Amino acid sequence: RMSKIIALANQKGGVGKTTKARNLTVYGARKRGLRVLGVDLDVQGNYSTTFHNVAEEKGLAVPENPLLVSQLFADDLGGRLPVKVDDHIDLIAADPDITNVERRDLREIIELGQARFAELAPYYDLCVIDTGPSVSNLLILALALADFAVSPCDADRDSIAGLSNFFMNVVRVRDESGINPNLASLGVLPNKVHPHRSYDLELVEQMRAVW
Repeated sequence: RMSKIIALANQKGGVGKTTKARNLTVYGARKRGLRVLGVDLDVQGNYSTTFHNVAEEKGLAVPENPLLVSQLFADDLGGRLPVKVDDHIDLIAADPDITNVERRDLREIIELGQARFAELAPYYDLCVIDTGPSVSNLLILALALADFAVSPCDADRDSIAGLSNFFMNVVRVRDESGINPNLASLGVLPNKVHPHRSYDLELVEQMRAVW
């Protein structure tokens, strides 16, 4: 399997999941020289768009039949491969048919996903999985495939409302269902924290005390 698979997850939108997924992908590839696979499990596809733009800027053509997320869970990949978007970054992009994956039996797609990641593992050092803002089979799937989960969160009370559910889902996947007993939570990653705003600093201290 890959050395590290990290899922970015929080059930609220606009808290920086995709931004952190982008940063982690680029840092791993350009600063650490790792072979990085990005997987976009968010139907909005913003993570995918970013790296399609990177590929375009580098003059890399997208293949006619790239491996997309929905096809990752097919019985046969049909020879499709992830899209190369940089010297050390490949992408499995989101596509409209990802909603069909959502409707399938959860155990089935987890087993298929685990098999596919095992096939891809020899080619990558790090996999970064971006997820959507809703509680869904795709979110549980990401946690089922990951070694680590981290929850980006803005420093405001609305943004941290979903954090309890994030940790509950980690426990559900790791302990209660036994789907992924090796899953570890890296905790909460606060964003947009103003170093001189007492409200932000107090909230971060509260998050640290709880989580």
